[in-house]
Amino acid sequence: MDNPSGMKVLTLDIETSPIQGYVWGLWQQNLQIDRIIEPTRTLCWAAKWEHEDAVYLGSESFQSHEDMILEIYDLVNEADAIVGYNSQSFDMKHLNREFVELELAPPLKYKNIDLLRVVKTMFKFPSNKLDYVAGVLLDEHKMDTGGFSLWERCLAGDKEAWKQMEEYNIEDVLLTERLYHYLQGWVPAHPNRALWIEDQSDPVCPNCGSTHVVRKGIERPARVNAYQRYKCVECGANSRGRSIVKKAGEGVLM
Repeated sequence: MDNPSGMKVLTLDIETSPIQGYVWGLWQQNLQIDRIIEPTRTLCWAAKWEHEDAVYLGSESFQSHEDMILEIYDLVNEADAIVGYNSQSFDMKHLNREFVELELAPPLKYKNIDLLRVVKTMFKFPSNKLDYVAGVLLDEHKMDTGGFSLWERCLAGDKEAWKQMEEYNIEDVLLTERLYHYLQGWVPAHPNRALWIEDQSDPVCPNCGSTHVVRKGIERPARVNAYQRYKCVECGANSRGRSIVKKAGEGVLM
């Protein structure tokens, strides 16, 4: 599939194991470090490049843990932007821990487009969970896992459970990408796709890379000067030109 802007956008999602440890009760327990039996780790990941059909999968069910992490490390290093749901606080921090534990260098810089943060910043839904937001906006839902027993069965080596876990992981990535495209025009401070286009002579939507933008009046973002305002017909994003179209006169005070 065509990639009009040339910007490499990777949507990803990971599934992790629970921390296993000893506790003295069921209510308001704090698990101390010396009571940890097994720390959390990445069990599997799924990732998809925008404008490509293939979904990549890494999983402990068919490869070593190290090989699985090295594969997602290579993909992250290729990405100009990473899309996820709670990716800034969860997925990428878990992966960064995996990277540093393998003595890998920090990945090349990328923009983190965390849709959970977009939803929390821009809207007031009754729930910010992916399942709820996607249900309202896309009429789609996350795959039902049946609960924690799926993780238990995977850790016990159940092959059918692993297939279900991997399918769940892949479906989350596909759903997240669809939600990203739905909300693309709402993403504040989206990486400017025009910077990846060689010919920058015509106006290009920063959010989706479309050249189908129309002039929509004048924007006055500060106390002086004015700029041409644009609206993207494709994703609806608002943007403005960089050239001053009207300079403030002497009567405009600071």
